[in-house]
Amino acid sequence: MENFLSPKLAAVLDRGMALHRAGNLSAALEAYNKVLKKQPRQPDALSFKGVALMRLGDAEGAVKLLSLAAKRRPEDAIILNDLGMAQEAMGDADSAYQTFQKAYELDPALPAALVNMARYGLAAGDADEALVQADRAIKAQPGFVQAYNVRGLALQALYRKDEALIAYAAALAQSPNDADALFNKGELLRQMGTEDGALTALERAIQATAEGSRVWVKAAMTIGLIQASQGDHEAAMRLYNRVLEQAPSDVSTLINRGELKQKLGDIDGADADFSAALDIDNESPIARFNKACGYLLSGDWAAGWDAHEARWSIGDPSLHSRARGIAKWDGAFKGGLKVLVWGEQGLGDQVLFSGLIRDLVCSGLDLTVELDQRMVPLLQRSFPDLNVVSYDSLQPDELLSFDAQIALGSLGRFLRRSPEAFPEAESYLTADAEHARRLRQKYLDAAAGRKVVGVAWNSVNPSSGVAKSLPLNQWGPILKPEDATFVSLQYGDVADDVRAASTAAGVDILVDEEIDPIADFDGAAAQIAAMDLIISTSNTAVHVAGALGVPTWVMVPIAPNWRWGFDGQSAPWYPNLRLFRQASYGEWDSVIAEVADAFEAWRKDA
Repeated sequence: MENFLSPKLAAVLDRGMALHRAGNLSAALEAYNKVLKKQPRQPDALSFKGVALMRLGDAEGAVKLLSLAAKRRPEDAIILNDLGMAQEAMGDADSAYQTFQKAYELDPALPAALVNMARYGLAAGDADEALVQADRAIKAQPGFVQAYNVRGLALQALYRKDEALIAYAAALAQSPNDADALFNKGELLRQMGTEDGALTALERAIQATAEGSRVWVKAAMTIGLIQASQGDHEAAMRLYNRVLEQAPSDVSTLINRGELKQKLGDIDGADADFSAALDIDNESPIARFNKACGYLLSGDWAAGWDAHEARWSIGDPSLHSRARGIAKWDGAFKGGLKVLVWGEQGLGDQVLFSGLIRDLVCSGLDLTVELDQRMVPLLQRSFPDLNVVSYDSLQPDELLSFDAQIALGSLGRFLRRSPEAFPEAESYLTADAEHARRLRQKYLDAAAGRKVVGVAWNSVNPSSGVAKSLPLNQWGPILKPEDATFVSLQYGDVADDVRAASTAAGVDILVDEEIDPIADFDGAAAQIAAMDLIISTSNTAVHVAGALGVPTWVMVPIAPNWRWGFDGQSAPWYPNLRLFRQASYGEWDSVIAEVADAFEAWRKDA
């Protein structure tokens, strides 16, 4: 029988297994080959050689040998589990899952099979079941490092981050240099904002594994992300380049390098990286979304809007679909068609895309617009014949009455596919005239004959806020008390910012306690309408000012949000806006000087 080995061959097999455990895989293979030369279908030698080949990177050879071993010993759950691992290494996830299931059915207590079922359950979105399976594996084999790793990943998916850290600590207690546990710990710490601890764990992960290996690539790429977030762009770029030398097809690193290039103003280089990522994975939503932003940034509106639909697949928590099973509007203007248009993202985008509603109001559609409650009074006043409602106020029977629905940000696909499709009108929103008049009089009384100029300087956007914000205490050349009375339009707690700027520039900046830009958006619009001029970085205030037609100057970074385009002094959304652009990343001095000169000229001409 093939299962039977003579004492001499059994000793050879035992020697091969010992060499295998010691990490001497080439010598172990020699021993396995000696056994297989005498007994080509011996299942132990076939399976051990298959596992050795898999560890040496020959997944295809491993699948062949382990498949033969499984045929010879079909009831062996360990062999089947190893075969599944080899199939997975070849990229055949479906076959691997089926093989893992067979192994699990044969031996439901096999720790390795439990962990693999947990991994696939986690990938399918069933974190609760994955946690159960991982805990069963740990109970069966308390020192099983991989089980602790999967337990941590399941806990992360369940938003139990502190417990996940404990799971990774347990894995590292068993194996202090386990690269997977070190990476998982580092990535979780990064997500939690503990970047120093994350870097320590990730650097240890790199040291614990071979350069170019799966974990090395992930850890090095994540270190690059941290370096980029900390402003060390040169170090991040070097590391991304190094990763791609080792793993040229790593989509995540291509995307991250592209995003860094875009941030630094290298739009063509960024586009090349996103295109390369899509050549490898045409379904990558992040690469497609980044390509969309590049198209829109460069003014290729048709391609940009079409690709912009990928935003729904990128996992952005600020995006929440409100389709609710209603058919998507196809852009056809059919008289009487009842269409629900719903807002997405933040207030700034709801203001921006509200400009598209002008095109729909006279189209013959029976239109309802659903927005953030804070936007409702402003939009209803601006379009008095429009049905404007707040989020989640529509009843189920009302929802059933709609023929179609569409997100505000998707209207551009039908209404703004070329530069010529943008209207010349300077405003489309209407502030509360009486409120604006009263506020203006108050500010004029304080101005004593000077102009009233609104200022805003900060964005809290988690991805781009730092790059497009400019601390007010750096605005000295602009904030000259003899030129104007300055009024803060900045949302949030601004007391410290205003105090620092007032001290630095020797100017009083009026903070109107009557206005809360976050809670009272309609009041904020009235305040903006009361200004002679607004000077700001890119934030919600400039969108409102643009929509109201108030003269506004916007200071933008070298690679601005796509809404402002990549070059030029104007943006098609708001013809009343003037853009002042950085020449290099993070360099605001020249922008401030340019704005100060323009402000001096404006004051003299006003």
